Amino acid sequence: MARRWRWRLPGILPKLKELRTIWSGAFPRIRRSNTVMCPRCARCWCFTPNLPVPFNSCRSLVRLPLLAFAMLACVAASRWGDAQTDPPPPKLPRVTHICLVTPDILALTVESGKIARASAKDYAPAPGDDIELRDNGQTSILKRAGKEIGELLGGDGPRQLITFWIYSGDSLKTELSDRTDIFTITSVDDPEYRSGVHPISVNRKSKPTDWMPGAPVLPARHVVFLRMPAVLKEGAAYKIDCGNLNLEKPQLTFSNDTRKTRSLAIHTSQIGYRADDPFKRGYLSIRIPASVAMRVHKRLKVA
Repeated sequence: MARRWRWRLPGILPKLKELRTIWSGAFPRIRRSNTVMCPRCARCWCFTPNLPVPFNSCRSLVRLPLLAFAMLACVAASRWGDAQTDPPPPKLPRVTHICLVTPDILALTVESGKIARASAKDYAPAPGDDIELRDNGQTSILKRAGKEIGELLGGDGPRQLITFWIYSGDSLKTELSDRTDIFTITSVDDPEYRSGVHPISVNRKSKPTDWMPGAPVLPARHVVFLRMPAVLKEGAAYKIDCGNLNLEKPQLTFSNDTRKTRSLAIHTSQIGYRADDPFKRGYLSIRIPASVAMRVHKRLKVA
């Protein structure tokens, strides 16, 4: 019963260990005696040393199907997991990080756009492909479903497909992200934000994160700074409503735990420090466009 039960245990690692045990004992060395006790059940004398175990054991007819089924199940589970975990191509801008840069300024990091670079691969014809020969007589344009996919190189033999650069995703609507009435912050843990509060000012930094030739727009990383009318309470949970701003998730949550949340205002060495180093140094600095110099509160402590 114990051996049968192992096949029902959840998880792949226990099954792999069982498979390794079975496989290691599947082909033992040839023994001198003509017949010995069955190495599987240790009850019957049905084993002939000159014949491999999978075809000679009283349980071989059960073990081999289980072995094949478990291996196929592991492969199928891994492929299914990869298919489920692969994220879809980004379309709307998405918030990737939320932190405090001062006790009363929230910073939202927004990523927008994605570029698929040109690549070369063997051309596999598909139904409905439309090939237009260029004027040079050497290359052709491949159209699939009415869209230009790339260039075809080669003659009558195998051909190469050179795909075009492709930009996907929407740009952030900065005319909305720069408005204070778009954002509403509420919290049941902080009395100052219980009824919903708008920021008193909004500032933004934007920079491109990739490049492609001839692109009218580029992928960008935006950092939106929300200056709040009151200091955010340590340990409190907040909800950030981004209104009709074109975000993948306009309803955001933020837990103000300064011991665990990475802040854009704290900079340390890229090499890092050992846990037992007697001295560690960090720098507190942030540049907020179109605003006065950063106000560091006297009660702000960086450990």
